[in-house]
Amino acid sequence: REGNAISVLIVYFKLAVYLRQNVQTFAVFFGAIIFILRRLVIFLLAMITLLLAFTEMFLTEKLYTDDYICYCLNENEIAYIDANCAAECGNNYTDTQCQDAKDDAKDDYAYCNFFQTLLHMLTMLLGEVNDTEFSSSPFDIIFFILFMTLMVVIFATVLIAIVTVP
Repeated sequence: REGNAISVLIVYFKLAVYLRQNVQTFAVFFGAIIFILRRLVIFLLAMITLLLAFTEMFLTEKLYTDDYICYCLNENEIAYIDANCAAECGNNYTDTQCQDAKDDAKDDYAYCNFFQTLLHMLTMLLGEVNDTEFSSSPFDIIFFILFMTLMVVIFATVLIAIVTVP
């Protein structure tokens, strides 16, 4: 499947190159995109650096909370289980209620590993925010306000300024 996806990407890239060479309006549009991307390199590096920093901050803050216990189901799957269920079941993961809770919770908690947290930060950057996630501690609220102010408001303003200034 991955090979097919890469093949499709290559085909569409070759189509874009063909259109750039043979259709003048597409060439102008494609040239403008390349021009803008060159101007955005430093902006994107700064945004990626801060996004990684906030990802690490939220992961560190949320991973070791009392409300949730993060654990590995196996080498590839990471999920959380509510602390009450863990206390109720202990290490007996064959209990049906706790197994159901683990299965339901597997994808719900976004702060169990770096990649999952990074994807959650990207969706927050695009505007999908669940405000109930950040009410457990004052640091959560401070990190959330910093993230929304710096990453969303300031970077959106800078991005608009970079793209619109000739």
